[in-house]
Amino acid sequence: MTAGKALVLGDDTRSFLATVRSLGRQGIAVHAAPDNFRSPALASRYITAVHELPPWMGDGADWLRAMETLLAAERFDLVIPCNETALLPLQRHRYRLAPLARLAIPDDHAIAALFDKHATRALAQQVGVPVAAGRLARPDDTAGSVAAEFGLPLVVKPRRSYALETLASRGKAQVVRDAAELARVLREVDPAETLLEQVFPGQGLGVSLLASQGRVLQAFEHHRVRELAGASYYRVSAPLTPALLRGCDAIVAALRYTGVAMFEFKCNAQGGWILLEVNARPWGSLPLPVALGVDFPYRWYRLLVAGEATPAVNYPVGIYGRNLLPDLTASRKEAAALRLGRMAKARFMAGRGLELLRGVTGRERHDVLVRDDPGPGLAELRALGGDVWQRLARALPH
Repeated sequence: MTAGKALVLGDDTRSFLATVRSLGRQGIAVHAAPDNFRSPALASRYITAVHELPPWMGDGADWLRAMETLLAAERFDLVIPCNETALLPLQRHRYRLAPLARLAIPDDHAIAALFDKHATRALAQQVGVPVAAGRLARPDDTAGSVAAEFGLPLVVKPRRSYALETLASRGKAQVVRDAAELARVLREVDPAETLLEQVFPGQGLGVSLLASQGRVLQAFEHHRVRELAGASYYRVSAPLTPALLRGCDAIVAALRYTGVAMFEFKCNAQGGWILLEVNARPWGSLPLPVALGVDFPYRWYRLLVAGEATPAVNYPVGIYGRNLLPDLTASRKEAAALRLGRMAKARFMAGRGLELLRGVTGRERHDVLVRDDPGPGLAELRALGGDVWQRLARALPH
């Protein structure tokens, strides 16, 4: 076991919990600083202590003061933010906080390139990585001119998911399907902060990696089994696609990137593909590679703390990863969207339920409910049970 101490910022049951477990299993004392103190992830046996930090507001002075006090008192070996709302404040005060603890965040050049989707597109095109046809919106755009240029439906997305000045609100992509909706959207957005992209039909894929000074040390590929509204809670491990890996290599090398990242792609039936975006921080599908022995968080810790560039490992393919409760919710929404009758809906949900048999044959891993750390999964199930009971109580006659 390796001694050490890390502060992990976040509270979700995907990237945060996978990071906590990865470090904790190696004997690292993991402290957490969540936003949601009722999160099931905080029931993990691998969390040694939980700290409360004020939210970033205004100029962030209260947050900075609390963070400096915490880092000075605990002397962490590494601080890992699991989302952009935690990462961007660390970046803003990198030079004040870095003397107190190592920060697991990209350098400013990489953040500028990878947290701005317009800049990511420009970098990809510069190194020969294909992207969807698109551009920044312009003040003189009209629904007619944009539809003529890119067709409909059209993806409209903010350049940045988060900005430090408006950290509480997340910018989300939307698919615009007709000219009237497009006209409304164009009136509402800031053209300089808005991307217009042609829809690229295909399957969502992800290539996760750990890199050191522009060299990929480890890569892992997963394919989305299904997705709804841009999110996926069910995925399967897959062999590395050479063309996608070359695209990742090119961007990592151009940035001399150090750290973890997940590159999101779409691939169509004809073999064409595009890069969608890069998550330069722990990502939602992280539990699957960790469960299959590709221990990204711990190896990242060793790279930053000990300078240890660990060799690549092989992983099994055809193994599914599921975040159970969100996947069931997404399945119900999908069934509702298909407007199935009662019997057809029952058959649809029964088919989804049969997928759980993959767990019996060893071909599926759960993001939350795991044998060595049952607390978060049990806490999530208890919360689900309470929610179901409340719904039943409301439905009963009074």
